Amino acid sequence: MVLRIIGIRAKYLREQVQAVEAGPIVMAGLAGGLDPALVLGDLVIDGRSTIATALGYRRGDIHTSQAIVATTLEKAELWAKTGAVAADMENEIVRDYAAEVGVPFLGIRSICDTAGETLDPSVMGFVDDVGRTKVGAVAGGVLRRPSRIGYLMRLGKSAKVAALRLGEAVKLLVDEMAQND
Repeated sequence: MVLRIIGIRAKYLREQVQAVEAGPIVMAGLAGGLDPALVLGDLVIDGRSTIATALGYRRGDIHTSQAIVATTLEKAELWAKTGAVAADMENEIVRDYAAEVGVPFLGIRSICDTAGETLDPSVMGFVDDVGRTKVGAVAGGVLRRPSRIGYLMRLGKSAKVAALRLGEAVKLLVDEMAQND
């Protein structure tokens, strides 16, 4: 098993995951909740995954968006329109790539912001194209708007909770896949 970082909007997918070496693809990351029943750290498996798992996480559609789905209104409208339980920016791209190269796919996401939470879209400027924090951008943003400190601290804590849950789930998935080989 090989770990590849493909970046926001799967920017580096094709260069990181070559079709000739691609085996089963597990797409793991964070997502925003669209279903109001989802809470911080809940795990969602893409309902269109082609890899079966016995793990009892919630299954459902994951909507892939060009940008973060930021407001509670946007989340509610997307939930009503698509029935997708979560929104991200990569899952569909990677699922389509897996189908293109003929390998099994499993998408799993951990909820880091719920349907009832609004995100500030400007936070995307605080991370690079693979999701790493740009410390200088954060510092500049806080200097320009000190009131962001509390929001950014809450957002960081939420992301940490979601990432820890995701890490636990991925370990279980890898163990399960190894047993099935």
